[in-house]
Parts: sequence; C-alpha cells; structure tokens
Amino acid sequence: MKSKTHPKLALLAILGSGLLFSSQTLLLGQETSDEDEEVFELSPFEVDTTADRGYYAANTISGSRISIALQDMPMPIEVITSEFIEDTGSQDLRESLRYSSGILLTTQNPSDGLDGVPGGVHSGEGATANLTDTTIKVRGFITDSTLRKGFRRQHGSDSVNIDRIEVVRGPAALLYGIGNFGGIVNYMPKRPLTFQQTTVAATIGNDQNLRGTLDTTAPLNDQFAYRLTAAAETGDHWTDWQDHEKLFISPVLQWTPDDKTKMTLDIEAGTETTNGIGFQRMRARATDLNQDQVVEQQGRLQMAGFAKFDGVDPRTSRLSGPDTFVTTDSSNILLELERNLLPGLDLMIGYNTASADVEKRDIINNAYLAATGPAN
Repeated sequence: MKSKTHPKLALLAILGSGLLFSSQTLLLGQETSDEDEEVFELSPFEVDTTADRGYYAANTISGSRISIALQDMPMPIEVITSEFIEDTGSQDLRESLRYSSGILLTTQNPSDGLDGVPGGVHSGEGATANLTDTTIKVRGFITDSTLRKGFRRQHGSDSVNIDRIEVVRGPAALLYGIGNFGGIVNYMPKRPLTFQQTTVAATIGNDQNLRGTLDTTAPLNDQFAYRLTAAAETGDHWTDWQDHEKLFISPVLQWTPDDKTKMTLDIEAGTETTNGIGFQRMRARATDLNQDQVVEQQGRLQMAGFAKFDGVDPRTSRLSGPDTFVTTDSSNILLELERNLLPGLDLMIGYNTASADVEKRDIINNAYLAATGPAN
C-alpha cells in the first residue's frame, strides 16, 4: 500500500502593528530612556521559548498563525514543552500526548470497517491503530489531521526532533481547514540555535528496548547555522512475536543573509519496521467453541465474547502468528522564506512535500481461525 501527500504551497502575509513583532523588557516602576532601552526582534512565525519555564509555555503559534501570548488567545490551547517530552521519556508524537486531557490513543471503534488497521476488527487498539501513526481521538472525535509546523503530516516523527506540541481543542480547530470538532495537533520541529550545543543520549528499557539519540546544533558563520537530529531504536514487545526497529534523521540548514530575511531548509527521513502486528484475540460467534458467553436475543444466538483456546495466554499470545509486519519509509521536505517588508508587515512563503511508502502483511478477519486455533 502506498500513500503520498501532494506538495502544498502556503503564502501568508501578516498585516498588523509592529508591536506584535517586537518585545520590550520593562521593570515595573522603572523608567527607561532611548539610551538604555533594549529591543528584541522576534519572528512573528516562530514561537519564542525563552519565556518557557519547565512545563509552562508563555506563547503559541497555533490558532493565530503568529507568535502570540497564550493569555491573549480566545481559545483553549495546550502547549507541551520539550522539557516535558524529555522528562516523560516519550519517543514519538503519540507518546508525547499520553498525559493530555481529552485525548485517547487506544480506543475501539464499534464499526467493523477498520480497513488498514493491523488486525482489523480484532485489533485491541481499534481505530487509533491506523498505519499513519497519527490517528488519535480528541474529545470523542477520531482525527488524523496532525500538522507539522502548519503543514499536514500523516506519519509520526521522532521526539528527538520535536521542540513543542500544541493542541487546539474544540471547534476552533476548524480554522485550519482540515480540523474537526474534537481538535487538532500541531507540533514544531527543532530549529538551529545561535550557539553550539550537542546532546547524545542512550536509553535501555524493558523487553530489550535500546535507543540512541543525537541532537547537535551550531552556527557555521554569521549567516549560516545548522541542526542535526537523529535516532536509532530497536526492541521487542510484551506480546508474542512482536518486535520493531527504527532509524530517523533530520538535518536543518538556516540562512540569514540580513536582519530582515531568513530561509530554512528542513529535511526529514525515516524508516520503521514492526513485526507481529496482527491481532491477539478473536471475537467468537455462537457456533464457535469455548466462547465466553452466548446471548439469546429475539429467538436467535448472537456473537458474544472472544474465542478461547487451551494453553494460550490471552494477554500475551498473538493468534495471527509471527509473519505479519508493516514497514514504513517516510520523508518530508520543507522550504521556508521569511522576509520583513515594512515595519509591521512580514511575509512568509513555505513549500512542503511529504511522502510515505507502506508495505504490510496482515491477517484480516477470518471466521475459520476460531475453529482451527492459532496460526503457525
């Protein structure tokens, strides 16, 4: 199965007061003069994280498309900072949303039409197990409209390249055009810094999980700066047959020819393979053996419970066998140009293209499996 997101061109011209795009530091009760007043020029299209304190974020770019204080936003917006992502040990976008109110990452769908979901109707995760890895349920509404810096991204990144995540809840998400009444998730990738910094980390976890990450950034000269993030991961799972491996890399190059112009080239590429993606248990019918219970309704027997087999642990077994897998090769290229035209007038042009090739082998709903036992 192959999926591809067509290239998108976004043109954004912001007219407004120059006060939105600058910041002045004033101490309460202290007079300032033109000689000692320090003015900081901020990009209207990028959030400023200098005011963030731990898990607290002071501003946002979601909802208004320009950097603005959270307290001035007329809509509910949650900001998940990079420090929170790191402290919780989150390894991707979905894990970073585990503690967000009103967001479900594992949820069943009463409908049997779960095409593309590993294990089909027997999947323990249900509709949110979509292969795009960005499907979640927000305030009761299922959505896969995840954004990466305002551009749609249907395949999950790695947390090593996520600077912050912003969740817009409620009908306000419809301002993005592809949102729904539940909300929308917009995450910001990391950008080059004006000073040199390198972080290397290694993680060892349960089920032989091993993970290594690299995050390095530095200015090349007065005009160019770079940032490189990368991650490698491998491990097993607490269920039978399942294991995974992942490689991810994202180089970013930023060019600032003058104090009014900035151009950014952001490249992201990754490959991920998960073996043993099939279902663990199978829903039983009234004619199947050892069903949990049989319900009689309107004079006929209805499906109830799950099929059970002697010697099979329903918690750890995977009835679909070891031969199921899914491999995803994805990439994303973003080119941005920011230019200050006049005081209070800024222009941003962005071009984003993303693609993903998905190869999958799975066992879908098969009524005969319940009668014959686990697959070999």
